[in-house]
Amino acid sequence: MLVMALEEYDEVTGRAVKAPILLRDVVGKSPPITSVTSAEEGLLVSLDRTGGIDLAYISQLYGKAAGDDHRRTRDLIYRDPESTTWQTADDYLSTVRERAKIAAFPDNAFQLGQE
Repeated sequence: MLVMALEEYDEVTGRAVKAPILLRDVVGKSPPITSVTSAEEGLLVSLDRTGGIDLAYISQLYGKAAGDDHRRTRDLIYRDPESTTWQTADDYLSTVRERAKIAAFPDNAFQLGQE
């Protein structure tokens, strides 16, 4: 089956020719995105194009003030108080959950000889 994906086979004539993927670039470059219809869409473009959360870039794409973007994406991004950087909700909340697990135990609970 994998070899068949690399050829176009005509069952009537029994003839096989190379698939277009072997002859030319079938994917090509994606066109630049110059505008989006929502801040959430802008966040996705920012993550794809810059590898992170760039509120200025999101604002440029969405056409709204930079200060409004974090309110429009409030369930999707959080500002980490320690590093003062914006993080996606998945990254930030996974860290918060881990910190909560650690904070649930008193500092001396893991010391030997203490009960």
